[in-house]
Amino acid sequence: MDLVNSEKIELNTVYDYYKNACLEELDDSEIIDRIGMGNMPEILFYLYEKYNHQIELIPIENNDVMIRVGDTFNAANMSYLAVEMHFIEISNDKVHLEGNISYPSVLGAEFEFLIKNGNKKYYPIMTRDDNDRKIDECSYERRDEFSVDIDLCDDNEILFCNVVGSLECRYGKINSMRFVKVADNLENQYWYKDGYLITSRNGILKISKCDDYNHVLEKERCFQKEIMSLEPEKGEMICRLRQNYLVNIKKKKRPIWLFMDRANQADDNAEVLFSYIQDKSEIDSYFIIDENSKDYERLKEIGNVIPLYSEEHFEKVLIADYIISSQSNGVVENPFWGLSEYVRDLYHNPKIVFLQHGVIKDDMSPTLNRRETNFYGFVTSTYQEWKSIIEYPYHYKEENVWLTGLPRFDRLYHDEENVILVMPSWRKGLMEHVWDDQKKNMVWKINPEYKNSDFYKSYRKLFSSIWLHLFLCLKGYKMVFYPHPLLRDIAKEMVKGTKVECWMDEMSYRDAFAKAKLMITDYSSVAFDFAYLQKPILYYQFDKEEFFASHTYKKGYFDYEKDGFGEVCYQWKDLWKLIKKLVKKGCVNKYVDRISASYTYLDNNNCYRIYKKLVSK
Repeated sequence: MDLVNSEKIELNTVYDYYKNACLEELDDSEIIDRIGMGNMPEILFYLYEKYNHQIELIPIENNDVMIRVGDTFNAANMSYLAVEMHFIEISNDKVHLEGNISYPSVLGAEFEFLIKNGNKKYYPIMTRDDNDRKIDECSYERRDEFSVDIDLCDDNEILFCNVVGSLECRYGKINSMRFVKVADNLENQYWYKDGYLITSRNGILKISKCDDYNHVLEKERCFQKEIMSLEPEKGEMICRLRQNYLVNIKKKKRPIWLFMDRANQADDNAEVLFSYIQDKSEIDSYFIIDENSKDYERLKEIGNVIPLYSEEHFEKVLIADYIISSQSNGVVENPFWGLSEYVRDLYHNPKIVFLQHGVIKDDMSPTLNRRETNFYGFVTSTYQEWKSIIEYPYHYKEENVWLTGLPRFDRLYHDEENVILVMPSWRKGLMEHVWDDQKKNMVWKINPEYKNSDFYKSYRKLFSSIWLHLFLCLKGYKMVFYPHPLLRDIAKEMVKGTKVECWMDEMSYRDAFAKAKLMITDYSSVAFDFAYLQKPILYYQFDKEEFFASHTYKKGYFDYEKDGFGEVCYQWKDLWKLIKKLVKKGCVNKYVDRISASYTYLDNNNCYRIYKKLVSK
C-alpha cells in the first residue's frame, strides 16, 4: 500500500497503516495535510502514536500554548480549540450557559476549563459526555459537558479558557449550535433580550446592557443591509419578516398555537389535538401542511390552515407561543433551512411540544435528546416510557416530560371485520437519505436493491403463501398490508400477484385499527395503538439482531417477550402456527391484563390532559 503517493485517504486509512507498523514512514506534514487542521485531535492522536507518546506543552505569546508531539515543529495550539455552545438563556440579570468542550484525548488531565467575565472567574459544573470521537474504540477526542450561571453587569465580556500550568489559554472560537440565538457567522449578527444586546465574535461572548432602543435599531439596520448584500434574491423577504416581527407581536391579541404532523400528511396526533381545541376561543390555532397534500382541503373544514413554507408560515413561526407536532424533524421548528442564520435570534421563540408519532419503547436518546430537540413538552403514554425519558440520556427534566397519553388514542374505536392487519416498521437499511430540491427537505428514498433484502423476502413469503390464504379464505378472513409511509413506493410490488389487499391513502390508521381483529407487526409502535383497543398482536421479528444494530435507534427498556402485547416469533413456521391458532379461537386476546397494567390511562381524555398542561404553563 503506497499511502504517501495515494491521492485520497479514507477516515481510518492512516490508523490502518499505523496498525501495520508503517506509521513511522509518514512525514508529520503528510499526516497533518491528509487529515486537515479542522480535525486537530485526530492529528495529535496519530502523531502521539508515531512518537511513542512523547508530548510537550510549550507556552508561547498571547497566553497561548503550543502542543508539540515528538519532532513536530508545531502540531497545534490550544487556541485552535472551539467551545460548542448549546444554550444561552438570559433571565434576572444572569446568563445561563450550557455546552460542550472537546479536546484531544492525548492531553488527558493537562488542563482545567475556566470561564471569565471581566475579573470574575467561574468554574462550571462539568459532566463527562458519552459521545467521545473514536477510531477502532480508541478515543481521540474527549468531550465534556459544562453548565454555568454568570452574573451580568452593564458590560460583560465572557471568555472561555483552558488553564495550563499558570497560563489561561483562551478558546479561539464559539460554535453556536441550533438552539443558540446568536453566532458569529455574520458580521452584524446580534440578539436583543431583556434589555441586553448580545454578540459573539472570535470566541468572545459580549453581553451589554442596552436601554437605548435606537442603538438596537441601528444594529438591525446594519444587519439587514448585510442580509441584502448576501441574499440579493431572497433578502427582501427576509428583511420584511424581521421588520414585521415587532408589528405582528404588538398586534397579537391571543396566544398562537401552530400544529404539524408530517409535512405532507396529517391524520396523526397533531390533527387530533388541533380538532380538539377548535372550541377554545381564547387561542388562535393554525395547522401547517403542504398545500398539495390530500389533507389540505379537509383540514380547512376543521380550522385555519397555512401552506407549508409560505410567508405566512414564516411570520407565524416567529411569533407563535407553541409549535405542537407529532414529528421532531427540523422543519417543525425551522422552516427557513438555508436562510435560518438570518433569523437565528427570532425563530426559536415558540415552545416546542412533541406529541410523538408513537410510544417510545427503544432508546432514541441519540436523536431525541434535549440538545437535538429542546422540547418544552415531551408527551408519553406509559409509566415505563416516561421513566425511560427521565433516566436515559435525553437530558430532560421531569417537568418537561408529560405522562398524558397520545391524542390519537382518544379517537380509537371498534368496528371489527375479519381482517388481519400487517404493519411492519420501515428499515433504515432499505433506504437512502437524500436532499429533495422540490420539497426543500432531506427525504428517505428506497434503495434500488430492496428486493435482495431479508425484509422484502420475508414479507413476500408471508403474502404469497398459498396454504395461509386458503386457510384464511375458509375461515372468512382476509389479510391486509398497511405499509409505513416510507415503504409506500414498494408496497404494491410487495403484494403483487397475491390475495393480500394494500391499504394506504384510502384508509386512515384509526379506521384500519377499528376493522382489524389481529395485527402482525415487528418493532413498530403502532402495536401500542392496537393494544389500546385490547386486541391481539403477533410480533414477527425475523431480523432482530440486524434491526437493532443498523436502525436509527437502539434497544431500550421494552422487552418484547416480557412486556409485549402478544407472542413473539422469529421464524415463518412459528408465525403461521400462531395465526392459525388465533383465528381458530376467534382472535381472543390473552394479554389484556398486561395491556391494562402498561397504560397509565385507558380512557378518551388524552387531549384534555395535554390541553390543561399547555394552558397552565
